[in-house]
Amino acid sequence: MHFINSRQLTLAVLLSVIFSFQLFSQRNFTETRSKNSFLWEKNGLYEGYTPDREITEFRTRISKTFINPDGTLTAVLGGIQHYKDDLGQWQEVNYDITENISPDYSGYLFCNTSAEIKSFFTGSPGCMGVIMSYDNTVFSWWNNPKMQLKDAAGSVLYTSNANSTAEPVRNTVKYLEAYPGIDEEFVILENGTGIENNIIINYPGDFLNNGHSNAQLTFSHFIPLGNDWQISDGKNIRTTDFTSEIFVIMPSGDSRSIYFNPVIIFDSRTNKKEAAGLINMNKNAEFSPDKKYLPDNNSIITSDYFIHFVDGGIKISFSLPQNWLLEKTRRYPVTIDPTATIGSITNNYNVLWNGLCADSRLQTVFLSSELTGAGLSNGDVISALELYAGTVECTGNHTGLKIRMKNTALATSATFDNTGYTAVYSGSHSVSATGFYMHTFGTTYTFNSSSNLLIDFTMNMATDLCELAGLSNYWGT
Repeated sequence: MHFINSRQLTLAVLLSVIFSFQLFSQRNFTETRSKNSFLWEKNGLYEGYTPDREITEFRTRISKTFINPDGTLTAVLGGIQHYKDDLGQWQEVNYDITENISPDYSGYLFCNTSAEIKSFFTGSPGCMGVIMSYDNTVFSWWNNPKMQLKDAAGSVLYTSNANSTAEPVRNTVKYLEAYPGIDEEFVILENGTGIENNIIINYPGDFLNNGHSNAQLTFSHFIPLGNDWQISDGKNIRTTDFTSEIFVIMPSGDSRSIYFNPVIIFDSRTNKKEAAGLINMNKNAEFSPDKKYLPDNNSIITSDYFIHFVDGGIKISFSLPQNWLLEKTRRYPVTIDPTATIGSITNNYNVLWNGLCADSRLQTVFLSSELTGAGLSNGDVISALELYAGTVECTGNHTGLKIRMKNTALATSATFDNTGYTAVYSGSHSVSATGFYMHTFGTTYTFNSSSNLLIDFTMNMATDLCELAGLSNYWGT
């Protein structure tokens, strides 16, 4: 958010990633130097600012504050921007994967320890998989990864144990040709919430051409569980084998849970963001039941997880149809995308700005501690909101945007809150590229530091700005 003040403030919000604000106030600042140079480049999160203008005393987990030449302050708020080091000091997150030279998990060749969740990666797949360390919890997955082709009766037609050498590239570790014609890769999510596992089928291997119909290509691995850890299907605790769209691992104590998000499978005619958005709309009860949201070209499918309890933990697997892979219209590569996040289910769908939805709604909560920690004070008047479009799927005039605000005791927004708002903005914007778009309020809003701040966004356009190739009756609210 951006706030500007005499103490009159402009709140600038970077949708789905960051908020920033500006306020008039003279502060001392401390020189600092960022390791993440790309963040300061064009379309980066800190575009227009320089590392030596950061006021490091105002750092919080989700904010970075700068002093401007005219004495005003600008704070970028949202996402995980800093982590605490061993001395309890806020350090800038960096998700690059490097050689593991620390004494921790010495058998793992690569790691990332400059983030809230510490990650460790094996040099080659086998009995050592991927480790995510956080909240005094050590979570290990992708142990003994395996691919199998099974016929309709479940008999194994082909088996391949993962065999490759790790190749780190920035925030990604690639295991090329882990199986014949198939790569595995792990991507540290740059919102700091977890790791995305991409299984990339580059071409249909010879093992698929076996004369069997209705066979399933299955991927599996082992997850060890600690004492008193529990497994949920998202609703109920489970102690026997089950199948579910998602599942949750709940460590003992106060540690945050590990969520395995829905498995999304798509070919090269689409991407993860589009596929996730369409699948979410397809199952959302708010959408009209007589409408269709997935492409006619059958480029997107999903898979459930099968959870099998074994000694010491669980074996998880998911499958996709051999017939789907061998369709003449299939466009390779095909990506299978399970993702493990810490604390909640991830959502990569930028609902307001993609232009694929005529109508959409989003609510988000900012804690009072987050706002005051970044320099905002009780009684400051918010007079504008600057929205950041991270990825613009469809350019054009986004009409019918309404912004409302209210004080709240809620710490999260699990369901839509519909009453008690102050309507602060109504209008439209032509969105053409990644960047900030300023929205000056018709009615200002006074910040109350004793409450959290709930912001409600709605977009009501007359029609979608564009459609995906092969999409039939695309519609959303």
